[in-house]
Order: sequence, then C-alpha cells, then structure tokens
Amino acid sequence: MRRLVQGGTALTAALMLLAGCGGFATDDPSEPSTAGGEDVVIETGDLDLVGTLRTPEGDGPFPGVVIVHGSGPLSRDGAVPGELGLTFTRPVPVYRALAESLAEQGYAVLTWDKRTCGPFNGCADNAYPTPAGDLTFETLRDDAAAAVEFLVAREDISDVAVIGHSKGGTVSAGLLEQHDEIDALVLLASPAADVPDLLDVQAEKFAELVADSGQQSGAAQGAVEDLRDLAAQVRAIGDGEVDGPPLAGASRAFWASYIEASREAPGQVAASDVPVLALGGELDWNVPPAYVQEWSDVIGDRGEVVILPNVTHALTRLATGDVAELGPGDIGEEVDPSVTSAIVDWLRDTL
Repeated sequence: MRRLVQGGTALTAALMLLAGCGGFATDDPSEPSTAGGEDVVIETGDLDLVGTLRTPEGDGPFPGVVIVHGSGPLSRDGAVPGELGLTFTRPVPVYRALAESLAEQGYAVLTWDKRTCGPFNGCADNAYPTPAGDLTFETLRDDAAAAVEFLVAREDISDVAVIGHSKGGTVSAGLLEQHDEIDALVLLASPAADVPDLLDVQAEKFAELVADSGQQSGAAQGAVEDLRDLAAQVRAIGDGEVDGPPLAGASRAFWASYIEASREAPGQVAASDVPVLALGGELDWNVPPAYVQEWSDVIGDRGEVVILPNVTHALTRLATGDVAELGPGDIGEEVDPSVTSAIVDWLRDTL
C-alpha cells in the first residue's frame, strides 16, 4: 500500500485532523471557494468570519443547512487530506462537495473559513489574524452558533439543520442547549466517545494498519509510537494535567476544553428533542463505526444511525478495506454519492 505511513507523512495528516488548530495548509487558496454561491460575512463579535452561502434556484424560502468543520485548519471548502494512516493524492473538498450537492437538492447551505484557517498558515486567502494562543473549544462553538443565527435571520430560509462533521459533531451537540432554532442535527462521522478513548482506539488501529500493510520500517514504527504517545498525553490532560507546551498544534487548554466538550456531547444530544441522524462509514479509520453506532443509545426513536459501506472519514469510498491490497486506483477522490443521498433522504423525512 503506497500511501500508508510514508516517512510519517500520513501520520502528520492524521494528527492535524484531530488537533483542531494546526499550522499547515489543507486547502488550496487559489481555488475559487464561492463558485455557485454568494460571499457572506458572519459576525462573531471579535472576528468577521467569511463564507459562502449556496442557495437553490427560485425565491424560497429554502430549508437551510450549516456545515460545521471537523478538526484542523479548514476553509469553507473543507479540503481533507486523508484519514488515519492514508494520505490521498490530493485533498478532497468535502464541504464544498456537500454544499453543492445539497443546494442542487433544494437546500441553502452555509460554509465558512474556520478562524484557524487563514493567510498565517496558507490555508485560505482571507483577512483573519493569527488565532490567539488562548483559543478554546468554546470559541469554535460560538462561531458555529453565529453561523446558525446568520441563517435564522434570513427571510429566504425556513427550517435550519446543522451537519457536524467529525469534531464538528461535538461542536454541534453543544449548540442544542441554547439554540432552539435548530430543527435537525446530522452527526457526520462523529463519535459518541470522549477524546482520550477515541485516540487510544486510533493508536491501536494505526498500529494494525501498519502491520497489515507489511511496513516494518523504523519510520513506520516511530509513527505508531508517536500516536500512542499523543494518546497518552491527551489522556493525561483529560485527567487534569494541563501544564506544558502545545500538543499536536493546539494548546493543552484547548485539548482540555475539547475533551470536556466530548464528554458532555452525548448528554446534550440526549436532553434535546431535535431529530438526529448519526451517519458513519464502514471504512472510517478515524471514527470506527462502533463509535457512531453508540449514538443509537442516545437518540432513541427520534433519529437513526446509518453506516455506509466502504465510506471513509473523508466521505470518499475505498474499493477494499484490505490495506495490503489497496492501490491508488482503489482510493476514491470525491465525496461518495451515497453520503449526500442518505442525508437528503433523511432531511426530507424530517424537516
């Protein structure tokens, strides 16, 4: 398997997907992000977030959708470079693809550049300043809340659904307590588990992928140990050890606030009466299907859990889950149509 752990490159991508505010470009700022939509500004108080609103043809009102970012410095396009242990030939613009597909199906979709994505790290060509060193998870939640409020205030929007991808599901769960304008929630490849537990599972999954691929190099084994060490340090933070230097691109205070939010998310979803779709992929190595399935105990009969065959954390498709047999032609480079179909089918029955 050619792109599993090449000198630690795939591991780097995995760490940034988890960290939440890293410092390397995941998007190509030269690509137009507003194609098919209008530029918008989302006011948060301390920062004007810039984004794109894609609306269907016609006068509306339209059901609205807010897409909330996963981890990493992601722009409104949400270009994801891979999943745990696997680096794609090019980043997949996950949120742009979802937004375009949903707009074609009659939904107005809002995406925006995350405040950790700007010219300071080559992620997007906007006017964002370098994020403050004391950034916490609550700030990202407040940004998502501002995006919801932006849609609610528009006369051409009717109901509002939130789609939280990966860590964005944890962000979105925290919105339910204070924002009764949310009419539906999609937890997309988002775990019903706290961060330390998830990282432990990811570390062992990564070790399994390396072993199954037949790679025995020192770099590969070192990458495995690096991820195990990260998992151990994050667990220590979760146990209260917050002093020390930044970890995987984020301050330890950020990790502590993220861990706390992940532990609160299931209770926040359970306490709400908002319908929920928990959607995962069979070949998601970042968030294994079992952690998506756990949402069924939380949402009961007001939602459903769907696991899509062969779909990854980046919502693409792999021809096989056997890493020893997986070649370049087996790795999808587009968001799989089954993802959008599952979301649209559920939203049509819900909103």
